[in-house]
Amino acid sequence: MSAAWEAQARCRTVGVEPFFPEGNGGKYRAAADEAKAVCAMCPVRQPCLDYALEFEGGSEHGQRAGIWGGLTPRERHAIHRQQQTAA
Repeated sequence: MSAAWEAQARCRTVGVEPFFPEGNGGKYRAAADEAKAVCAMCPVRQPCLDYALEFEGGSEHGQRAGIWGGLTPRERHAIHRQQQTAA
């Protein structure tokens, strides 16, 4: 099922490769930075991030995948931990 915001997402015209970077170090960072640049200009960045946070729930950062809402799996996991601490 498609979320209503997906039709407006800028990533729809880019392809998925930058949003699911492989490797580590510089190669990973370069691909992630490319994806984050697309996200930075996206009108639905926040709904995308909200979707990822809800979908991933309490998953550890190693179980999360891709750049969603401009954030890496590790960054989204940090937000989840902050939300749990605040609750």
